[in-house]
Amino acid sequence: MPGYLRQCFLYFAALSMSTEIPVSKLTWLWVSEGFVRRDEVKKPEEVAQDYLNDLIGRSLVMEARRSSKGRLKSCRIHDYLYHFCRDKSKAEKFLPVASRFEDFFLDMPHIYLTRTMIYSSEPDWHCSWPSPLPEEGLFQGIDRFVRVLDLGCINIGNTFPWEIEKLVHLRFLSLQGRMAVIPSSISKLWNLETFLVKGREGKIALPDTFFRMKRLRHAHIDNCTFSDSNLSQLDCLQTLSTPSLSYDTGNIMRSFPFLQKLKCIFLESRGHRFPILDFLSQLESLNVIYQGKRMFLPCEFNFPSNLKKLTLSKFRLPWVEISAISALPNLEVLKLLSEAFVGEEWNVSDEEFPKLKFLKLGNLNITRWNVSDDAFSCLEQIVLQNCRHIEVPSCFGDSCSLQKIEAILCGDSVSQSVRKIEEIQCEEMGNSNFKVIIQNPNRD
Repeated sequence: MPGYLRQCFLYFAALSMSTEIPVSKLTWLWVSEGFVRRDEVKKPEEVAQDYLNDLIGRSLVMEARRSSKGRLKSCRIHDYLYHFCRDKSKAEKFLPVASRFEDFFLDMPHIYLTRTMIYSSEPDWHCSWPSPLPEEGLFQGIDRFVRVLDLGCINIGNTFPWEIEKLVHLRFLSLQGRMAVIPSSISKLWNLETFLVKGREGKIALPDTFFRMKRLRHAHIDNCTFSDSNLSQLDCLQTLSTPSLSYDTGNIMRSFPFLQKLKCIFLESRGHRFPILDFLSQLESLNVIYQGKRMFLPCEFNFPSNLKKLTLSKFRLPWVEISAISALPNLEVLKLLSEAFVGEEWNVSDEEFPKLKFLKLGNLNITRWNVSDDAFSCLEQIVLQNCRHIEVPSCFGDSCSLQKIEAILCGDSVSQSVRKIEEIQCEEMGNSNFKVIIQNPNRD
């Protein structure tokens, strides 16, 4: 096994044995640790994905789940191989791991973790800082050259730990707590590439200095707000969640011109207008949750034409407003959840959704779904969740692309319409690979 691949494999010793490992986080960690070789064409995350595929091909790592687009979403490692990685790492002093809560404090022996990470490998390891805090401060045993600090399983409380600003070589930082503000000193972590903050309550305000973090590639900060002063571009930022945006603050997004993936909260604002996002020419995945009263009509969606995946929740728009979405030329995945659209009838015309492959409808009150024969020409999978009375159009029985329908917590009428389509696909179309999954059906 090549050396670069070997260290990626041994790195599983620091991860959880019994839970699925998100592929995105795993690749970010490998990149932060410096395991990934430079490539003139591919991005570091893409090279890391190739490494993971190589390990899977060698039967050292197992697939766990795939996304709606078919991409590997999570993986896991066999218990035997996990213990092998732990023993090998320990013997070679490759990866010291702080797996006990007490390891972070001064009353325990120092743990010098040059380049390695602080992480708990126990799935139920959710603790809080001791109270009162040690007078000498925290992290005294951590080497200042540490690249990865993962405290995602620890509630650090109401205050951002000031000691972290001294760890200027950090590439990856993950925190959890009740802090309302990220201090301006965060910009001292000028090497930081991945910044994850799981908020436990309320909003988290980001300082102006956030925009000085020029190497930042992934920022996932729950319910965060930006200052609208002293903005500058973060050209390296690829993924961002979950900022609170309104039409009035939408210009902040111009600071992230090369963003590829965005999850945001859209707040009610003057005129209830949707933020303009069509300038994000590289944006491929967008997830928007609306918080506010029903929007004024007509609603002017301004999505980039390159968008491939779109999730909308709680907009409560009439179905006629979906026309701007149906015309998106590259859209492959669409999820309409939690009253994204309201009304009992949805009419889909010819040539709408020309490249859509995956459609999920969740918690909608639709009862009549009328689809033209020439719509959804590439649709492969339909997922219906908690849509009690919708009937799947019979024209899907003649679809040459459709491979699977899944109905979860739906009524009898939904199940019956799905079974009719299954009968047409299997008996008349000869599609022996067609699948129907009905889970926890509800009685009408």
